[in-house]
Amino acid sequence: MGNQWIESFLESLFERKDESNLDVYNEKDSKWTKFMVENVIKKGMEEKTNCHVVCITSNDSAIKQESGEYLNIDAMFFNTSDYQKQVYLKVNNKIDFDPWVLPAVIVEHENAGSGKEKIAYCLWKLLCIRSQLRVLICYWDSVDGIREFLENTIIEGGLAEGLIGELLIIIGDRLKDKVLWHDRADINNYFSIFQWKNNRLDKFSVS
Repeated sequence: MGNQWIESFLESLFERKDESNLDVYNEKDSKWTKFMVENVIKKGMEEKTNCHVVCITSNDSAIKQESGEYLNIDAMFFNTSDYQKQVYLKVNNKIDFDPWVLPAVIVEHENAGSGKEKIAYCLWKLLCIRSQLRVLICYWDSVDGIREFLENTIIEGGLAEGLIGELLIIIGDRLKDKVLWHDRADINNYFSIFQWKNNRLDKFSVS
């Protein structure tokens, strides 16, 4: 499942490479997060993965179900066959809840400006929730440094004990931020992908 999700993610990002190269996304981390979560992960991947994606959006209060995060997770993917929007549950005929089904994929996106402890916190949140696939997307100026830090966080906290499902960590190299993306090779070169396997974060290759 992880391989297919990563391929869809990279393809979705490639399809929006012209937009991703705009200077506006270098101005504030929040603008880049909005682009990644709303445009790449939700709009780009919803159809590719045949999932309903719930994520934080631009505070559109008119659409309650789409106006914020679920369980404080940036994006959750629900298999379309499991998730039927017409089956909302009601309490006292006033409050609606979406169907109570487990997510197939959960994603956290965290910029480097928040610090490595915040990145580790996002990883901890992912590991606290049941899902077939957990994905952390983060950025740092030393890919090996943040990979080792996150690996130690998992090991020292015993966070992967009894883990069911996959864990992937996608790390953007902050030292390459000024390099524009022209093709898939540029995007693949910018991101390093690791998978929790054999009690360590191993390099993950898309087949």
